[in-house]
Amino acid sequence: MIENSNGGGQFKAVTLNPNIKVKHESMIPRAIELHHKAHEICYIANSVNFEVICNPACSI
Repeated sequence: MIENSNGGGQFKAVTLNPNIKVKHESMIPRAIELHHKAHEICYIANSVNFEVICNPACSI
């Protein structure tokens, strides 16, 4: 977060760490791929004026 001299501020970036659960280990690469595609077209991430960083983790 960047703080302004007047006491206000704004976000410089936000990091999201979603946890994805899948049924089989073979599904992990596809789940991560789909998450990245969803992030690319996310209207919220594309509407804010700061960087949105996603670090998805996948488990069984």
